[in-house]
Amino acid sequence: MREHMTGGDAMVQAVLRHGVNTVFGLPGVQTYPIIDALQRAGNQVRFVSSRHEQGSGYMAYGYAKASARPGVYTVVPGPGVLNTGGALCTAVAGSAPVMCLTGNVPSNFIGKGRGHLHELPDQLATLRSFIKWAERADCPQETPGVIDEAFNQMLSGKPGPVAVEMCWDTMADSALVTMPELPTPPAGPEVDQDEIEAAGKLLTEARRPMIMCGAGTQHASKEVLALAEILDAPVTAFRSGRGVVAEDHELGVSSAAAWELWQDTDLLIGIGSRCEMPYLRWTGMTRADDRPAGPKLIRIEIDPVELLRLKPDLGIVADSADGTRALAEEAAKSYRKTANARTRIADAKVTARAKVERIQPHVAYLDTIRSA
Repeated sequence: MREHMTGGDAMVQAVLRHGVNTVFGLPGVQTYPIIDALQRAGNQVRFVSSRHEQGSGYMAYGYAKASARPGVYTVVPGPGVLNTGGALCTAVAGSAPVMCLTGNVPSNFIGKGRGHLHELPDQLATLRSFIKWAERADCPQETPGVIDEAFNQMLSGKPGPVAVEMCWDTMADSALVTMPELPTPPAGPEVDQDEIEAAGKLLTEARRPMIMCGAGTQHASKEVLALAEILDAPVTAFRSGRGVVAEDHELGVSSAAAWELWQDTDLLIGIGSRCEMPYLRWTGMTRADDRPAGPKLIRIEIDPVELLRLKPDLGIVADSADGTRALAEEAAKSYRKTANARTRIADAKVTARAKVERIQPHVAYLDTIRSA
């Protein structure tokens, strides 16, 4: 498609090409061309307005986590963007695909420090200091390419928040814009069979393994459960990994039950997880060991840098579904289950529940809500 459009239309049409049908935001003078473009897009997109920029950012974050689709929002630059900083930081922590579309001062004011409306000394540098990626589209014609790269950065490897800005004047300018074919979605790294075989050897030495899931396993429930069934291993999570294996499954355990099992666990398999619970929460939140003491540690991570932050005995760089599937196939060859492993897990659940029952009336309220 090639047609005349404003920079705002180019931003919106480029985003819609990626399957986005909902945009959150709060209109403002520097982003009126985006709002106008959303109106012109009609039934292709739903715009949800908030009363404060922070609400726009958090709605996009919640949408991304609940739908497993990118959450897109638009706010004015400067203080508007900064008002969404909490949501962007949360998206970094939760590895959520969130995209901010914003403006900036007119292009001939960039870097001048004249105190233009909502001017920051360097908005891109500010954003780049704490989110995954940020870039400016300098004219309508290059906007589709910038948006495509934003989606690539947001979704490749470990997902995370990104931002695209456009100056006030260039967002309103019109030009002949070509919408290219959608790029091929980013592929995950190829599983290294040597790493899988080495992990399999660690598994054969373990008698009481535990699996910990993070946000990176939300698409890998089937693979995680298959591995857990082969090992008769409890599966736990902290926050973003909850629900990968439901806690009402006999192998799914709450954090409280996981603590009961942790004391004699001899191998932890962290999948798409920073393993915050055992190595931060359960150690007092002040120890920054990059090689933790305790049971052996296998980590499956799509981001190789994560394996340097918390160093495992064996690291597997892979998408969680691919890596877990390969590890399950390797474990099925030689892993010998420990007798009464599921009884041990059931006993831990009972013990944990008895302790949690003391927190009243809160637990009674939760039980009522869950049974409704």
